Amino acid sequence: YFSVKNVRPPTRHHSKARAISRFLLKIVHMAEVLDKVQEKIFTSWEFKAITPPATLEGKIPENAIYIEGYANTTAKDRVQDVVAAWNWSEPILSSYMKNGFGTLLFMHDHDKPVGKILEVEGRDDGLFVRGFVSKSWKDAWMVEEGLIKGFSIGYMIDWMNSRYDAQADTYYLAIKELLE
Repeated sequence: YFSVKNVRPPTRHHSKARAISRFLLKIVHMAEVLDKVQEKIFTSWEFKAITPPATLEGKIPENAIYIEGYANTTAKDRVQDVVAAWNWSEPILSSYMKNGFGTLLFMHDHDKPVGKILEVEGRDDGLFVRGFVSKSWKDAWMVEEGLIKGFSIGYMIDWMNSRYDAQADTYYLAIKELLE
């Protein structure tokens, strides 16, 4: 669940063999740094007191902060990738919710669960989520005071179905599985 910048398919500007060779070298280099670097894709949101929808009545603990917002949008991210809205199909979203995922993690750290995602909704402009942050988390005050104001998703990329638009210099990523 990462994005890599500067790994682009061969272009017409180089001989085919040379372009393929360069492309393969970049892939080898990418594999070497994957253990060291993970790009995080953040989507901003603003904290404000909001009332949960009726569908979540009784699902949010008393000792919790209700949150909602876009976990991902269809805009280009920091590394010029786009997770398009067509990724948020029913099978991917229901698999995410059914397989015990939905735990809200702090900074993608599986040792730091801070809440739960209760609803996910694929929209034309991104992935909208509703859930809560537990006030028992020692840093929950940062959510209430607006110091933490973003979501980030973790996913597995389906490279075979992802596509690159050279004119826009953008990868349109296909998602195999939504993990967090």
